[in-house]
Order: sequence, then structure tokens, then C-alpha cells
Amino acid sequence: MLDALPRGNVDEIVGMSPVISVPQKRPAPSARSTVATMTEVLDYLRLIYSRFGTVHCPDCHVPVQAQSPEQIVEQISGFPERTKVQLLAPLVRDRKGEHRDLFERMNREGFVRARIDGEILEISENPPLDKKKKHSIDVVVDRLIIKPDIHQRLADSIEQVLRLSEGACLALIDQKGEVSEQLFHRDLNCPSCNRSFLPLESRSFSWHSPHGACPTCEGTGQIKDKTCHDCHGERLNSVSRHVQVQGTTLPDLLKNSITRSIDWVEEFASSQQNGKQSVQMSLGDPLKHRLQTLVDLGIGYLSLDRTTDTLAGGEIQRLRLARCLGTQLQGSCFILDEPTAGLHPRDAAQLISILVDLTKAGNTVVCVEHHLDAIRAADHLIEFGPGGGIHGGEILFSGSPADLSKHHLTSTARALKGEFEKTLLKTTDSASNSGTIQLEEVGLHNLKNVSLELPLGKLIAVSGVSGSGKSSLILDALTPLLKEAISNEKSSVHQRGLGKLTINGTIRKFQVVDQSPPGTSARSCPATYSGVWEEIRRLLAKTRLAKIRGFSEKRFTFNSAAGTCERCQGLGEIRLKMPLLPQTEVVCPECRGKRFNAQTLAVKYRGHSPFDLLEMTIEEALEFWSEVTSISTGLKPLVEIGLGYLKMGQPASTLSGGEAQRVKLAKAMCEEFSEGLFILDEPTSGLHWADVSLFIQALRKIQAAGNSIIVVEHHPLMLHAADWHLELGPGAGELGGQILKNGPA
Repeated sequence: MLDALPRGNVDEIVGMSPVISVPQKRPAPSARSTVATMTEVLDYLRLIYSRFGTVHCPDCHVPVQAQSPEQIVEQISGFPERTKVQLLAPLVRDRKGEHRDLFERMNREGFVRARIDGEILEISENPPLDKKKKHSIDVVVDRLIIKPDIHQRLADSIEQVLRLSEGACLALIDQKGEVSEQLFHRDLNCPSCNRSFLPLESRSFSWHSPHGACPTCEGTGQIKDKTCHDCHGERLNSVSRHVQVQGTTLPDLLKNSITRSIDWVEEFASSQQNGKQSVQMSLGDPLKHRLQTLVDLGIGYLSLDRTTDTLAGGEIQRLRLARCLGTQLQGSCFILDEPTAGLHPRDAAQLISILVDLTKAGNTVVCVEHHLDAIRAADHLIEFGPGGGIHGGEILFSGSPADLSKHHLTSTARALKGEFEKTLLKTTDSASNSGTIQLEEVGLHNLKNVSLELPLGKLIAVSGVSGSGKSSLILDALTPLLKEAISNEKSSVHQRGLGKLTINGTIRKFQVVDQSPPGTSARSCPATYSGVWEEIRRLLAKTRLAKIRGFSEKRFTFNSAAGTCERCQGLGEIRLKMPLLPQTEVVCPECRGKRFNAQTLAVKYRGHSPFDLLEMTIEEALEFWSEVTSISTGLKPLVEIGLGYLKMGQPASTLSGGEAQRVKLAKAMCEEFSEGLFILDEPTSGLHWADVSLFIQALRKIQAAGNSIIVVEHHPLMLHAADWHLELGPGAGELGGQILKNGPA
């Protein structure tokens, strides 16, 4: 598979340190992904609980105790006479491989049978096992019948079983044809109900593994959007949920905030258990450092069991960073893609301080960044330009930030001098009587039963430190209330927990523009999402060659089996999945990335094949289709909003969060409606100050048509341009949830 990857487009790389890259990409939503799993904190806790945990019986709620061989003999010999018993030594549990060495060893020791994946087989000849599948193997040590003189033989066999399996004994009990299975263990046995337990392993505390996950919800904690009735949302099975370290179960520990968890880890690392303090410190110290990094990044308020799909973009980015920055590496090269994206200035300052500390520890930090404070803190600055896409690719400046702001006139130099703020204009009072929306008694998450009034017809900026309650108020409370009010044509709605919404005015359309990729298909791109590709397909189908070959417009869709490349099915690339490596995309060797088959590509419009039309930038396409109104109308807003550099066929999955929002907004601009309300979540993510200025101008056009815009945003230029400013805080988590400002900007 590695041979299919293209060679890097460079001549030579020398002096490169080990590289750690943190891209600006939101992880795929998963019901099992939490703060603890994403930051690898759970990996440390799994080791701690498997090594130092005390099992408590789920039924009796008492600590389990060691079970002696004599006690095991006593229990098995207590079955009625003539009961048939097979004693098995569990040796392999759900492990991949052919296990030839094990079978050879068992043959040498004189064993002839084993239960393999539930079936009793002879092992005189090594049974062929699929090395790619998981297998369970229990060696049959003895088969006997319970009778008065069996005690000594039973004791000898059990002793042998415990020796082979390192403490476990599996008994198959056959009573009048009814076979049951009973597990005994030399180490784990409930003193009240005699229930035996398997030894603890790291996977016993993973809800991604069947050995640790709740069997009812399979580790998701939910069933059809409702809390699992079996594990009560704690994800683990009944045994794993009752293991304690320092009197605390793992689910209870994960409910704590990151900050409170540090106290628990410190106590664990400093305590002594059976002379294992050195082992405890080797686990506790790096775990504490990782948790402290999260606190230093300003997200100590998050609970470890919080699912990642409920986090804001800035919180996600810092979790990704903490996974790398908390490793205590030295002499490495960190490549970070817009690490301050979505962060409040206070949070950004904390992150920049950590990056500076990394360089002091002997590391190299390379940031793709637009935040002015990060640029000023850099030791060396490289600026590319002068434009985007085909208009860029040149190095405009390389040197210190101080030299750039003094002697150059690039876009970054203008931003450092504060020139973009001077070009922004506030709106007039013409829209001041468009009405208002009122929210009352909103107590969702950390919000402190807040009430507020926002004007319609304005550009409203919502700011505050990460975790202050911005997303809870605007996306989790206001959004569903607005959807209910507009869909039911009501001016006032109320939902428990979300509060009451009253609309004093008219809102005919409501849209949330978030950072998710536009479109739902892997083949979605700006040409398809904007709707212009439908018209282009019609024109291609009207060409002479298309008519001769009988091609309809459906021939030129990416979903057409007849028109697309058979190898990649219209994707233009092959996705390689490799063990221990992330998924990689390579250009399709059949169509060379052109998506369509040769017969379809032969059709040309004004000398351009379907692939050629998709390879155009949006700016080039606007000029090419300038005389076709139905196409140029859909492309013009994309250029106006600053996306002219994107290719028409660029996969939507490769767009940044800011690009994805602007593509969606451009589509809304084509519809030309009024009395609408748009909610945008950090739309300036990944944008240079020059691009933000252009984006604000596009928002003004939407606003001038009689629409209202609410933007959850931290960018200083957006806050400067806003007509109205709503700020939440003062802190994060329980320290936030209050309105600090709500009025004209």
C-alpha cells in the first residue's frame, strides 16, 4: 500500500527533527469519543485501574477475595454424584493469531483436547486457525465424574489447571444433559455469593472493547438517544463499573472536571500500595502533566466523560493540541495548523505561552496562523501571497515580525498596523425598528437562568471565553426554539430547560451556518453544492457528441455508474486504510483523478471536458460562464465572499470550517430573500484579516437586504464591525453562564 503513495514534491529535506503534526480538522462524530479518550487520559487510567483496582461484587457490593485451590475443590465436589465435569485451563481470550506455539507446547505436555472458539477439538495436529480473526482457547486438563473417592484426583487436576492458566479454572458441568459453565479463580472470588471474576486487564476498562463495554448499549451509554437503563450512561459492564482505586470507581472519576481530577492523581501518585510506589509514580506523573496541560490551555472545566460531539470548535482544537503538547518531548518539530482558531484572546494568550515554552525546551514550532498576537510572538515570520489559490504561492516576506510591520506593505503588515479596522463601517439606524427577539430564563448547561433581548436587522456578535456558555445559549437553546416557532408559525414558544422565546417582529426564514462540510455526499464540491453543476450538465448534454452518443445530463453526474470511472466511482481518488496509520487518499490510477471514464471525458463544451470545467477555480469559471446567467449568478457570491481561489471540483471534505461556512452563506446570498435570520458559528476560522474584511462586506450585503445575523465569534475585526455585542462569562464552566454585556457595540 505504501508503494501507491506519491513521492513528496521536494528535491531534498535535511536536518529534520521528528515531526508531530496537528491539523485543523474536526474528528468524525462518535458516540464513544470523550474528552478522556481524545486526550489519551483514559489510556493511563485503564492501566491504573487494571493494576491497582479492587474488584467489588456488583451483586453484594463487597470486595472480592482470593479463592484457594481447596475452596475450588470443595465447590466442585459439592455437585450431585454422577455429575460429569470437564476441567479446562483458559489460555487465550479473544486474541488474533494461529497460536501454533501454544498447540505445540500443549502436545509436548501430553494434552490432547482443547475447546477452540466454543468447540472441543483434538490438538494432536495443530488446528488451522485464521490469524486475522480473534480466538479463545481452553485446554482440557481432565474429564471426570463426581463420586466419593474423586477428591484427590480433583485436587491434582485443579492444581494443574491453575498452574497452566495462572490462576483461572473453567468447569463445564453436565447434569443430566444440561451443560453449564462455571469460572473459578484463585485470586478473585466474592466471599458472599462465591462468584468468581476474571483478572483485570487494561481492556476491561475500555468501552471500545467487548471485554469492558456494557453489553446492552455496547459502550455508547445511550440507546436510541436515551440513557442506557443497564449501565446508566457509564458505558462499562457491571464488573468494570465496580472496580475501585482509592475508593473511587472509574465512571465516578470521569465525571469530575479535569481540574478536580488532578487532585485524585496527585493522591494516587504519592500513596503506597504493596510497595508499588515507583510504578504509581511512573503512571501518575505523566498523567498529571497531561491533565495540567489541559488546564493551562484553559479547558480544565471540561469533565472527562463529556462526549466530543458536544464541544465547541475551540475546545476540540485544544484537546487535539494537548494530546501532543502534553507528551514532554524534546528536540521535536511541532507543525500546527491554526492552533488559535476559535479561541478567545485570553485563551489564545495561554496557548501562545505554551508554544513559547515548547521552544524553550528545545523544540521547533511551526504554526500556520493569522492571529496577530501569535505573529508578534514568533521568532521568524514567513508570509505567502499576494492572493489565494492561483494568485498566491510566492514568499512575500521572511524575517522578524518587527521588520515586517516597519518596512513592508503586505496584508499582514497592514493588519499589524490596524489598517483594516479603518475600512469598516457601521450600519445606519434604518434597520433599528425591525423588531426584537426575547429569551427568558435560559438555564441550559452552565447558563444561570439568563434573560435577554436582541434586535432584529442587526449584525450581532456573541463572544466570551471558551466554555462561557455561548454555544449553549445560541446553538443549543435559541436555535431549537426558533425552529419550533418558525415551523409552527408562532410568535412565542417555551421548552423546559431552554427557556421562553418571544419574537417581536417577522422572521420568515431561519438558517444555522456551521462548520460541517457542505453537502452530505463524499462527492460534494462547490460546483454541486451551489447548484451550478446541474446547469453545466444540461449544456454538456446538448453538445453534438453527447447527442450522437445518446448521453443525457445524468451521464455527467458523479453518481452515474455509466459516466464515472469504474475504479474510483467518481471520487477521483482511492482511499487506503492501513493498520496503525490514518486513512490516506491517492489519485485514482485508472482515471488519474478525472472522475469520469474516457467516453464521458470525450464530450467537450467550448473545448473543455467535464474534468477541465471542474479544475477551473471559481474565479476562472465565473469568467468562462459570464454569458450564462443561470451559472454566473450562482458563482458570483462565492467570489464576492472571498472563495474565488477554490476549484469548482474541490471535495467538500477538504474545506476548512471557515470555507465551509462561506460556501453555505454564498448559496443563501443567491436566494435574495429578506426578513431572515442567520446564525454563524466562528465563520472567520482560518481567515486572514484581509479575508475577514471581505467576509464582513458580504455579511453587510445580506443584512442590507433586510436580514438579521448572529455570529458567535472572537475575531477583533468582527467584534469591531458588529452593531450589537453580547458577551458571556466571566469564566468557563460553572464560572461562566452570565451576561456581561448586551448592547450596542
